[in-house]
Amino acid sequence: MDSDQPAPSETASEGASSARRRRSRKTDDKPRESSALRDRIGHRTAARTRRVVTFLLGIWCGGLLLVALVAPSSFMAADTVLSMPPPALETVVKNTNPDLAREVLRYQVAEVNRVVFTIWGWLQGFVALAVLLLLVFLSNVNRLTVGIAAAMTVLAGVMNFFLIPRIAVITRTAATMAKDKATAGTDMFAILHGGFAAFQLALVVMIAALLFLLFRSRRTSQDTTLPQR
Repeated sequence: MDSDQPAPSETASEGASSARRRRSRKTDDKPRESSALRDRIGHRTAARTRRVVTFLLGIWCGGLLLVALVAPSSFMAADTVLSMPPPALETVVKNTNPDLAREVLRYQVAEVNRVVFTIWGWLQGFVALAVLLLLVFLSNVNRLTVGIAAAMTVLAGVMNFFLIPRIAVITRTAATMAKDKATAGTDMFAILHGGFAAFQLALVVMIAALLFLLFRSRRTSQDTTLPQR
């Protein structure tokens, strides 16, 4: 037997070691790729972005709650004025047809609500766009987080450019229409207002999900920056 030929056991061990080296190279590539993604934006910049986004989402939630309370409370205030008018308006209310006085007050309330909802629609759109741009360009969040922010921006745009203007038009024209046409307008108003409320609820759920993902990314970032012993 030629002594220069390697033994079968040595050949098998060399093959196993080369296979292990190939597997280790493949596994080492994944951490390098993920670390490259994390290092695209500095940790301090990403942390500041998370704080700003969290602050904007908090303002957004507060605005959603405020808008949800404004419309019903304002219409209730109109009924309260008719039932318990202040001394300065008591004579006017008594000498006026109650139905006509109610329509006038509710129309005034609808105009105020229209202005409030229009301003809120634009503010909500700007906040949604700011959150999306911050997450895309100044953070290291994953695609799911960016996707939720993009969906929120789309919902805010639909509300601002479709739902709110249509509700405002129906509210304005309902007061000057005949009674049968006004009933149809009221039905359409109820449908649009229900869609508006559903969109608002969907935004609240998305904001909660986005806050959860941001908090989880914060924990992950802290774990990666801890010094290894």
